[in-house]
Amino acid sequence: MDYQSTEEQQIAALKKWWKDNGNSLLIGIGLALAVVFGWKAYQNQQMNKRFEASSVYQQLLEATLSAAASQDKEKAAATTRLLGEKLKTEYGDSGYSHLAALLLAKSNVDSNELEGAEAELNWLLARESADGGLKALARERLALVLAAQQKYDDALELVSSTTDKAYQASYLETRGDILLAMGKKGEAKEAYEASKAEAGDSSPRVLLDMKLTNLAEEDGI
Repeated sequence: MDYQSTEEQQIAALKKWWKDNGNSLLIGIGLALAVVFGWKAYQNQQMNKRFEASSVYQQLLEATLSAAASQDKEKAAATTRLLGEKLKTEYGDSGYSHLAALLLAKSNVDSNELEGAEAELNWLLARESADGGLKALARERLALVLAAQQKYDDALELVSSTTDKAYQASYLETRGDILLAMGKKGEAKEAYEASKAEAGDSSPRVLLDMKLTNLAEEDGI
């Protein structure tokens, strides 16, 4: 057997295979490396964004606390809005932006800017990435904001039900507050009693008990 000839044939075959497939192989390896390094770069970028969002949110918290004691309320509120909008615009899918929307809503309520508070809470509710519990809280707060604007039907619809058991008692109490504002004292009493039953004896609700007592004293219901 001519081993040299066989070896030369194998080398020739390898060269031909490399000529036919070498470029695609290199491209494939390059793509694989690009995916690996691209994923790592993406992870690093996401980590950096979370860190940046955390830093801005910390500034927002500090600005919110400072605003309460500030002599220049308007300037302090402007700083709070600026930082909150930065979080919502640049880090809209982060949990920090969702918390920022709640803080901005509270700031608007404190300034009696109810339409602004409504807009912030609706923004949060529209975020698919927002935590379910946070959305349940935002829905309840939005109901109170709407009730303050006498949009009672819309407010009641928001707290008509919830799949989050942690908020069921609170929703019922808020529903009672809205009904009471509408002058429907009997229905408000029913909602308060349902809230108390839902909370159970393990969760004392002093304010809720006061509401029930006041209703009983006012109208004997």
